[in-house]
Amino acid sequence: MKNIVIFSQKKQGKILENVDGILIGIHNLSSCFPYTYSLDELCILLQKNPQIEFFVALNKNILNHELPLLKDTLQKLKTFPIKAILYYDLAVLQISKKYHLDIPLYWAQEHFTTNYLTANYYQNEGVEGILISADIMKQEIDEIRKNTTMKMIVPVFGYLPIFVSRRRLIQNYQKTFDIKEKDDVYFLRKENKRYPIIENEHGTNVFSAHILNAASIYSQLKQEKVEYALLNGSFIDENVFMKIIDLFKILDEKDSSEVENKIEELCLENTDTGFLFRDTIYKIKK
Repeated sequence: MKNIVIFSQKKQGKILENVDGILIGIHNLSSCFPYTYSLDELCILLQKNPQIEFFVALNKNILNHELPLLKDTLQKLKTFPIKAILYYDLAVLQISKKYHLDIPLYWAQEHFTTNYLTANYYQNEGVEGILISADIMKQEIDEIRKNTTMKMIVPVFGYLPIFVSRRRLIQNYQKTFDIKEKDDVYFLRKENKRYPIIENEHGTNVFSAHILNAASIYSQLKQEKVEYALLNGSFIDENVFMKIIDLFKILDEKDSSEVENKIEELCLENTDTGFLFRDTIYKIKK
């Protein structure tokens, strides 16, 4: 199993080490990234790091006026040595098929990638892989693995995207209360929890208060032939994140509980296992 990472800071052509793959966003076509790249910047990274697998996320809802930009971007990305494109909007799939772009695609509709039946449907449409939702339990991940031959990316570390709005919620709030301060990352504090928020011209993205730490299932995922684990370093000090990448790399040699505890310490005891071991209970109010 290989590790794909999202770095906490933008890499300006820097030579990268100790990672198998990198997931990046593209200007105006990606969401839930603290920063995005131009195609020129991506080209420089690819040239300087040929040993790394690059995944590109075109994972925002595409508006009608953005379709020409999407088409042009896809046609250019076809010439880049990238591993795959992760898509949210079906326009990515349709344009790729219509123009025979032959780009490896991964289904990445974060909160919908929860079952093997839909995964197999998209596989029949030519989609190669799936980014598994962080909203499901470990046993449900196992069920998907057993019933599809799609390549899988499973989130194992980082803040998780929980909410996206096309509205500029921070801007509206600041305007209402005449707040002048500007920042790259904002935080919503509620019930002793702190939720990171980023906002740009395309809307507002809210993330989980706790950091997912799935070190306890990492070796199991590897044994089950999951192709990729995703480590998201957004909003985490880069020096801390690099240590965490190293810890995941030695999980086969160390006891998982020991690694899990070290990650917990590095993250100032702000981690949990998300929904991996938490039953989803639906209640109907009368």
